[in-house]
Amino acid sequence: MKECPKCEVCYEDNINYCPQDKAQTRLSLPGGRLLANRYLLEKRLGRGAMGQVYLAKDENLGTRRVAVKTVRQDILSSDDLQEGEAIARFEREAMSAASISHPHTVDVTDFGSEFSQFV
Repeated sequence: MKECPKCEVCYEDNINYCPQDKAQTRLSLPGGRLLANRYLLEKRLGRGAMGQVYLAKDENLGTRRVAVKTVRQDILSSDDLQEGEAIARFEREAMSAASISHPHTVDVTDFGSEFSQFV
């Protein structure tokens, strides 16, 4: 998947320039915009120490918008972490977040290591 460095909109790999602002797109995630055959990534909302968060459309539920968090690829292949440690940390974070219910927090509705993100 590629994204525009200016507006952070997501595009398929064959789009080399952003139609909105004409900036050259850059590779941001391996694979296409559709994750787990369900979540269509639309725009990056932010990034942190472990990964990025994207606005996505839940294709199974039509118009429902979700936030999808992905793990950075360099963390997944880091020599500093034992094999699987980054995924295990990510899963613990998802499980912890899912156990919280408060009006000022997000609800975790899905997560999985096969596509390394949760929503």
